[in-house]
Amino acid sequence: MASSQSLTPKILLQGQDTLFCFNMGQSKTIAHNLLQGRYCDSLLQATELQNQQACDLQAASDSSIQILKTKVSNQGVIMLNDQKQITELKLNLEQKDKNFKNQRLQKGLFMGLSLILGTCLILKQ
Repeated sequence: MASSQSLTPKILLQGQDTLFCFNMGQSKTIAHNLLQGRYCDSLLQATELQNQQACDLQAASDSSIQILKTKVSNQGVIMLNDQKQITELKLNLEQKDKNFKNQRLQKGLFMGLSLILGTCLILKQ
């Protein structure tokens, strides 16, 4: 239909009612415009739904990323604590090894001196 066609209706008064009358061409133009408006509204509604779903997906993704960042941070702290614990255990092991060697040396010296002392006492008698 031609868009230049006037959509001005013929107005009829029937009792207290006002009637708006359109010819066939005007009715088709109005119907076409209504259908086009509904189509655009349905596209808008579908696009808004897709946009909301994308926003929800982005929020879930951001939440997952934040959880993973927290886990990585916690894992770093755990690794640091493990490293400190390993260092402490190595120091304790080295200290115990030194103590063991000192005790073994002291026992050896004690046995050697006891043997010498015992031999000297036996020889003096």
